[in-house]
Amino acid sequence: MYGVITVAPAVHLYDFSTLPLPQCPWLLIQGEADEVVPVEAVRDWLSGIAPQPQTLILPGVGHFFHGHLADIKSALRDFVSSHL
Repeated sequence: MYGVITVAPAVHLYDFSTLPLPQCPWLLIQGEADEVVPVEAVRDWLSGIAPQPQTLILPGVGHFFHGHLADIKSALRDFVSSHL
């Protein structure tokens, strides 16, 4: 089995509309205070796609997830153990 994990996808820089959406378990992780990839751009992109990925938006977290790597580790462990 396989899955996809995306972290702060640069949907504001590239046209993701031509990419096929994953048809497998999919986790998207995004910092709400991301200074590189605007969270609103990611939310807008997500609003137009189906199926929706499992999404974790971390409040107050920037692009490099400083001080929140344990949160990401936990999310990844949960995702992998439940889907893969």
